[in-house]
Amino acid sequence: MVFDELWEKSYFFPSNCVMELQDILKREGGIGLAEQGVRILSLDDLERKNKPGAPLETVDMSIAVKDRDSQKNARFLLCEFKFRQKNVGNLKKKDLEDKVLHSRSLLDGNSIDNKVYFLFSKEQYQRARSLFERNFYSSGRCKGLRIVQTEKSFVEMLSVARK
Repeated sequence: MVFDELWEKSYFFPSNCVMELQDILKREGGIGLAEQGVRILSLDDLERKNKPGAPLETVDMSIAVKDRDSQKNARFLLCEFKFRQKNVGNLKKKDLEDKVLHSRSLLDGNSIDNKVYFLFSKEQYQRARSLFERNFYSSGRCKGLRIVQTEKSFVEMLSVARK
């Protein structure tokens, strides 16, 4: 899959909900390793706009992707940042899945990829992988759909895809 640079022309979202990937990475506690020009949809900002004052119940962002060999099949990929998470053991499967469900409903009518990325700091990465192995993958239903990565590996995946 590759980053879809034309999504802003195909979909309408409020301009204050669209931002650079590197900016949202920094805002959420990451380093901001992404290259310039990678634009994303901030689901938190979209939710704030739709429901001012309500608690945030979505994943942090969505990025548009498409199949490498096709101009069709553009879809949104969901991503949650957990860079500031100090105790990975406090994460609850139901809370994370509720965020995914609410994000899907917020993007209702748009094509959404089945994979959801959860990004952790490199210090918490191994613990997060273990937690996801126990909580998500043991049933086999979410294997390959809930992906734990670091900011660096996620950005590298996008950089390789864009070349």
